[in-house]
Amino acid sequence: MRKFSAIALVSCLTLGATAIYAQTTPSTSMDKPATGASKTTTTKTTTATTKTTTKAKAHKVTGDISKLDCTANTLTVGTKDLNTNDKTHITVNGKKAACADLKDGMKATASYTTDKDGKNWATHISAK
Repeated sequence: MRKFSAIALVSCLTLGATAIYAQTTPSTSMDKPATGASKTTTTKTTTATTKTTTKAKAHKVTGDISKLDCTANTLTVGTKDLNTNDKTHITVNGKKAACADLKDGMKATASYTTDKDGKNWATHISAK
């Protein structure tokens, strides 16, 4: 244990001495203009471009499932027509399921987003 402590202490002191030496190192000739030369200052202006992405606002609907068509990837929950895709998370009674596990008349809650074309895309469907 003493050897480990001694090694750790020596390492810390070495790193500290290196940091101090790095701060006090004299500048090179590249840092200073030549004697008699005119001094020119170049100002570099950078413009930060910020990219803002707007995340579609999620909506929620609750109701009975109707007009279920797994082939066309559409269904209606309550009064809202929804489209599904491979990113739609479906659960039935709390367990992961597929569109084929859903039935007309089941009670469901769905989260969805609306795209710029006005289509409602289901992100989550939870049925009982």
